[in-house]
Amino acid sequence: MACGKPVIGCWGQGAEDIIRHEIDGLLVKPRDVTELSTGLRRLLTDCGLAQSLGEAGVTRAREFTWERNAEQYLNVYKKVCGVASLHKSESV
Repeated sequence: MACGKPVIGCWGQGAEDIIRHEIDGLLVKPRDVTELSTGLRRLLTDCGLAQSLGEAGVTRAREFTWERNAEQYLNVYKKVCGVASLHKSESV
């Protein structure tokens, strides 16, 4: 995705957490050779689709940088620590 190439992932394998079907990639059923080959054929024969998925993929991939992940973890820790300190002060 980050290289601007269209991607194909499998439903139910975690890929759908990043790939949005028909927006920035394609998702197919796991172990379904027919569905995978159909997806590959679409990308090879529809240059407009391949290009648009690739371009959208670059934008989507930017949402998953180390900096952004660290920021999200920090926000979770802040929420957890804030909740923990509230419960602690209520029991005093």
